[in-house]
Amino acid sequence: METAGRRTPFMMEAVSTASIVRSLLVILIAITLQAAPQAGISRPQIGLALSGGGARGMAHIGVLRWFEEHHVPVDYIAGTSMGGLAAGMYATGMTPDDMTTLVEATDWDLVLSSGPSYPDLSFRRKEDRREFSTSIEFGLKNGARLPRGLNDGHLIGLILDRVMLPYDTITSFDDLPVPFRTLATELVSGELVVFDSGSLPDALRATMSLPGIFTPFVSGDRIYADGGILNNIPTDIVRDMGADVVVAVNVGSPLLGFEDLDDLIDILGQSVAVMGIQNDRRNLELADVALVPELGMYTLMDFSNPGAVIEIGYRAAEAQADALLRYQVDDATWEAYLEDRLSRERTLMPVPGVVEVEGTNPRSSATIRKRLSRYLDAPLDWIRLEDDLTHIVGGGRFASLGYRVADGTRLVIGAREKSHGPPFVRMGLDIDAATEGTLNLSIGGRMTFMDLGAPGAEWRTDLRIGTEDVARSEYYRPFGGSAWFFAMRAGWEASTEGLFDAGNRIAELRTREKRVGLDLGFQVNGSSEIRAGYEIRSLSASVQTGDPGFTGGKGHFGNAFLHWVYDGRNQPLIPTRGIYVRLESRWFSEAENLVEDLVRTELEVSALVPVSQRGSVFLNFNAGRASRGTALPVQQFTLGGPFRLSAWNRGEFRDPRFGVASVGYLHDVAVLPPLVGDRLYAAGFYEVGRLYTAPNPSDLLHDFALAIGTRSPLGALWLGGAWGEGGQAKAFFRIGTLF
Repeated sequence: METAGRRTPFMMEAVSTASIVRSLLVILIAITLQAAPQAGISRPQIGLALSGGGARGMAHIGVLRWFEEHHVPVDYIAGTSMGGLAAGMYATGMTPDDMTTLVEATDWDLVLSSGPSYPDLSFRRKEDRREFSTSIEFGLKNGARLPRGLNDGHLIGLILDRVMLPYDTITSFDDLPVPFRTLATELVSGELVVFDSGSLPDALRATMSLPGIFTPFVSGDRIYADGGILNNIPTDIVRDMGADVVVAVNVGSPLLGFEDLDDLIDILGQSVAVMGIQNDRRNLELADVALVPELGMYTLMDFSNPGAVIEIGYRAAEAQADALLRYQVDDATWEAYLEDRLSRERTLMPVPGVVEVEGTNPRSSATIRKRLSRYLDAPLDWIRLEDDLTHIVGGGRFASLGYRVADGTRLVIGAREKSHGPPFVRMGLDIDAATEGTLNLSIGGRMTFMDLGAPGAEWRTDLRIGTEDVARSEYYRPFGGSAWFFAMRAGWEASTEGLFDAGNRIAELRTREKRVGLDLGFQVNGSSEIRAGYEIRSLSASVQTGDPGFTGGKGHFGNAFLHWVYDGRNQPLIPTRGIYVRLESRWFSEAENLVEDLVRTELEVSALVPVSQRGSVFLNFNAGRASRGTALPVQQFTLGGPFRLSAWNRGEFRDPRFGVASVGYLHDVAVLPPLVGDRLYAAGFYEVGRLYTAPNPSDLLHDFALAIGTRSPLGALWLGGAWGEGGQAKAFFRIGTLF
């Protein structure tokens, strides 16, 4: 009994041994936990902050690939601008490989261009681009107003809608596979807005609204621009989300040195960078690890080599491996992390039962619903849907169209109308100068009212002054939304043309004409139109100077015509591929001493075929014939001038029959500064032409020409020279379409 509660020496030895064993186990467990965290055991929560930087932001994909390959989990992610796009895609469950495929398959030149591509425009908008070739367009909605930006973001919006489609009904960005935030600058209040719920595509469209590139994103009475204006590296946002460890990736352009600040563009870019540099430095100090990919000369808009930029991002993470690998987890923890992420991923294969349209008037909504009715009661074909939405935007009425699927059955189309019109005014400038001293110049504009009296109906009025004075107007109206249409037209034109003899300008012919007409036509598709009509015309012609043997006169006559145009080119100004065909036949009734009773037919064909990434061969052919009568000067065809025998004077030859062809090569030489043009092109071509009645009907006329040109805000600018037989030569300068 005395021994009760007492420890014998043997018992004390046993207790001592047990304590030692327990202590060793604790130490071993602690060492193990420190070396490799186990599944189910708490670990630091890691957040990733991705900066804006335009095309340089593709480096974020390389960083994310390194994280996944090395089992470093991302528990929170936030991004600004292009960093917001990368963060948003990753947050929805896209892998770095998925993201790489997307950016490499995207035509970034098209996405960043001002609206749908030329092939996606409606036929009438193609006419606008050809006939009024400057990039200057403004609207008259509530007074004369310019657009809010160069790019309405339609195409980038479609990419966002497609990627984010399964998450339309999500209530909080915390419910995404990876909790996500993005930022935008609200321009009315000047406040930074953090998006943590709502529409994912809208949030990303807001953060990517880079001033001067994309039109600001409007939602209600709020106008959003790029979040990088106020916070380009959102480390503070990631910290507020709950991250214990914040990794920042800064892909912003570094400040230029003294020797690099050479021009206006450099100064503007540097000024913007300096305004945000203090915020960037402060936010980088909040990061536990900062990655700065060495992107060198890759610029904000250089999307030419996504793979190389992504690899630079991967190498930036590898360079910081020592700092990042301390957050690496073992296979079991990684698999548990992936399973948790996968459990929140959503897939959606909707079968829409109804189409709804938001953001426009009931009449336009009904038209869109009718056009998209083929998507009902079948799995959604988003490729065809996006093409259809882009073609609708190509009609010029809307800034952008987007889509989402609500409740799994409602296909909801979000329409954003242009803020500055209709009506719209598009400007045009044509200058044709050559070394013989002549200058032909016309400046003007086209005003278009849309949906006037019916969906798709337009009232279009053209005014030009200069060498050619024009005032004409047309009311165009489809029949019940079909491809058939009628058009009523009226106009007045006046022009002065040179008359030549053996290369010498011997007289000037001044013509004035009034006309009214009614047409019936069919728009085959966005590239082709057939039109037939009848005009009543009043024409006066007089010789201003000289004596060409033609006295002129005045008279009234009728003119019936059949006209077909196909435009399958990729550009209106300097195309690099595609085919253009115009076939027109006109019948003239007689007007004494001025117009003969005859049929006048003309064919024009232009074809361009790419033969390399930067070069295309082209063939142009133009021919015409007047039959059933003797064509007087005002009915004859003219030859001479660029691409119609460039070594001769413009309009030097007149003939009731002609043919001319040119074959050449067009090469993309270099990229130009934005204020000058987009790219510099060089063209070389050989021309051969024939006149059938004068001056020598049996002779062929030949010349060879060289020219350089660019697409500029004023239109296509060309400077060149041509050399023909007998020492014939001309230098020429042209603003306007060349072929």
